[in-house]
Amino acid sequence: MQISNWELWWRQSLDLTIASMKSRYRKTFAGFLWVLLNPIIMFGVQALVFKKFLRLEMSDYYLFLAGGLIPWIFLTQTIQMGTGVLLSNATLLRSFRLHPLILVASSVLDNFINFTLTLLIVVTPVILLSDTGTNWTLLWTPLTLLPLLLTAASLATLMAVVNVFYRDASFVLSFVFSILFFLTPIFYPISYVPEEYRWMIELNPFLHALEPFRATLNPASSLPWFPLWLKAMGWSTGTALLAIFYWRKKRNELFIAI
Repeated sequence: MQISNWELWWRQSLDLTIASMKSRYRKTFAGFLWVLLNPIIMFGVQALVFKKFLRLEMSDYYLFLAGGLIPWIFLTQTIQMGTGVLLSNATLLRSFRLHPLILVASSVLDNFINFTLTLLIVVTPVILLSDTGTNWTLLWTPLTLLPLLLTAASLATLMAVVNVFYRDASFVLSFVFSILFFLTPIFYPISYVPEEYRWMIELNPFLHALEPFRATLNPASSLPWFPLWLKAMGWSTGTALLAIFYWRKKRNELFIAI
């Protein structure tokens, strides 16, 4: 019985994801718990600093912060892991008939599993303790994960290929993320940004990727989630097309450069 290329891709990606997770947590003290500690600690520290120390006046600030910070961590970690995945697995690519993008897909799937579990552990208690009451927009939350996942996968693919030809890309990426963290309304609302500077925020694809998710968490959001979702899908689709274009341009040179 023959299987389609897509089914083969899925099986190989899933097998690599499981193998990666097993090797990562083997012989570790707390295993998977360490993966969850990063977003939990970051959320706790930022909630303390911006709500208690700087006293940002917002209703349901903890819900606002969780809705921006957890997707941000997923996006940046996924892209950073994907950036080096082709070079770190160069021997595997030379030894087996394995499509290079399966390695990227595996790293994205690995982080997406971590992300969904983090949502349950961090966001669920915040929602239950908030003052929003019954929030039926939460039912649409799975749909808002689509532009997040597409943006993460597209940028991870793009950076993985770029890193093969420009080996300092991972270092530049860390610097860019440190800047984007402050230019993305994660711990502050976009209404705090003066009008003359908002164009810089609006050009940030990370903002558009996480805003629909945040809007479904908080029914008091200034904009309904669906228009934000349409904009996010537009941005993420554009990012995907850019990644596909660059991959097709460079794929014939990839194995020579690795």
